[in-house]
Amino acid sequence: MLPRSLGRISDYGQTLERAQRELLSRYIAELDEAGVRLFYLASWRDPFGDPHVYAQEIFRAWGLGDRDLLLVFLRVRGRSWRVVFRPGAGILNLLPEERLDALRRRAEADAARGHVARAVLETVEGLLETVRGGSEARGRSPPWVLIWGALGFLYLLLRWLRAIRVRRHWL
Repeated sequence: MLPRSLGRISDYGQTLERAQRELLSRYIAELDEAGVRLFYLASWRDPFGDPHVYAQEIFRAWGLGDRDLLLVFLRVRGRSWRVVFRPGAGILNLLPEERLDALRRRAEADAARGHVARAVLETVEGLLETVRGGSEARGRSPPWVLIWGALGFLYLLLRWLRAIRVRRHWL
């Protein structure tokens, strides 16, 4: 079981400031409402030498279950960060492995640029978007894409109409 002294945010890697912790706590509460219990762990130390084994052992030691998701940010070799998701069995219905992998890669890239807190928060925002049905939102085009698409279509239509007019004039 999760020790009572630990909360859902265990930031031993000192990745978050107070305001960021509060925002992460709100995100965790929103994920709870959607049926996902998120636990965040950041550490500078990996006693196993393998982030996946470390996440697995933490998941087991804390007694996490089917609806739990462990997000681990682990500092390796004193500089770079590795990100690992350890989902419970029931989580993959809500959060497909492909989505978790995409979020993990993006988080590692942000963390490598020194934006660890942003990587944490954007990763959890991505989780929220996915469980809220964000797959439909991701399928919709942003407004600027629609505007440029409409302008491009109008341009091509005008070119086509001009070509027809020029051909009729020559006949």
